[in-house]
Amino acid sequence: MKKVIFIGTGLLLVAAITWLKLSKAPQSTNHTIIGILQTASHPALDQAREGFMNQLKIELNNEVDFIIHNFEGNIATGMLMAQALQKTPNISGIFAIATPSAQLVVSLEKQKPIFIAAVTNPQILADEEKLPDNLFGSTDMISIEEQVTTIKTLLPQISTIAIIFNQGEANSNFLHEKMKQTFADAGFTTKSIGITSEAELGNQVKFACNHADLIIAPTDNLVATTAGFIANMCRDAKIPFIVSDPLLVNQGPLLASGGIDYKKSGAAAGSLAAKVLTKQPIKSVFVNALQTKTIVNKQTMEALGLTLPLEKIELVQ
Repeated sequence: MKKVIFIGTGLLLVAAITWLKLSKAPQSTNHTIIGILQTASHPALDQAREGFMNQLKIELNNEVDFIIHNFEGNIATGMLMAQALQKTPNISGIFAIATPSAQLVVSLEKQKPIFIAAVTNPQILADEEKLPDNLFGSTDMISIEEQVTTIKTLLPQISTIAIIFNQGEANSNFLHEKMKQTFADAGFTTKSIGITSEAELGNQVKFACNHADLIIAPTDNLVATTAGFIANMCRDAKIPFIVSDPLLVNQGPLLASGGIDYKKSGAAAGSLAAKVLTKQPIKSVFVNALQTKTIVNKQTMEALGLTLPLEKIELVQ
């Protein structure tokens, strides 16, 4: 039977105790043991973890155990947890979920394979522009070109786009620059709406609604946790709100386009990990799992008075 040790805490003391306890990791003689470090609890990150674990169990015939840590956004705790995993001798590799986890693990582990998911730009993990040789996994780079196509096809009246993003997230800053350039090249006027905390959100969203025809967000942890709030403000202002994570559409955004299926992304990382661990050849050290459909919130579509072609979208309630 698979054994799972789940450890999630924001307290340094508990993390320190956990570190000591990790010397007693699973002692199975014929199972591969994978450490998992997750940045925070979030549907997308949870799905990436689930997809990775399920796929690895399938490909390793259930002969795999997991030690799971979740530092809930506390970097100091995350460092202790990453150190604990790195010092556990019978771990075969570490799966890091989201950029903060990946940065912590890459800073410590130089020998065993590191697998990643929910990382937009792996280059941020490079040391002097060179990526570690032990780094593999799945990226969540979105298709901004697909978002342009979706907007021009489904919302041809749009001319000004506000990009809302967390200035404190490396991935969000990277995507903001890419989106700004791509939308401008496609003929749109863009406005950058940078936020650093939830306290700024109301005023910034109000400003965006007053100065743009549409608001769009990259994959962004702060936006993800406040998607329902942003969606409500946009709906009241009759402004479409587009996200890059399909899981958020149920919270009220009009639609998601060009985003990632995080469960498939985790599974892709799991399949790659299985090949690395069993020394099979691989075509690429990084893979991607784009969501191929445009997901639309039916209630928001109706509230905005829009009629979208059903053959081009998938509706959710």
